[in-house]
Amino acid sequence: SLARETICGLYKTSPTLCQRGLRLITAYVHVLAAHLQGLSDSYLRGVLEQKIEPAEVDAIMASGHKPGAALCAMSHVIRKAQERGEIDNITHLYLAERLHNLTDTMGACERILRTPMPLSVTRHTSRFMMLWLSGLPFA
Repeated sequence: SLARETICGLYKTSPTLCQRGLRLITAYVHVLAAHLQGLSDSYLRGVLEQKIEPAEVDAIMASGHKPGAALCAMSHVIRKAQERGEIDNITHLYLAERLHNLTDTMGACERILRTPMPLSVTRHTSRFMMLWLSGLPFA
């Protein structure tokens, strides 16, 4: 819905900022996926260079937390549009709320990733899988 709202709010007044915002949204998806999967920086740089401007790629890659830097770049686009008078305050607040939701979701994904799986759960899962797979030929 952030992409939809970006198009609705910015396309008529500032097509270039709209396109930049949409490119950053696309880049954010790749940055977050690479962050959560632990992919290499060289792979991420290659993907980002196809999506966004070189200065933005350098800014994101230099950051200690790359998904946060991508979200920060998106918020700069929204703020710049508001300062130029291309979007009103309501649209700015709505887009900022969508970015806040992305930040919350990113934090939830990181918490899930960092939470260790208890040993008893993995043991019960492997035992259940062995029992289930052993019973398959008789079904």
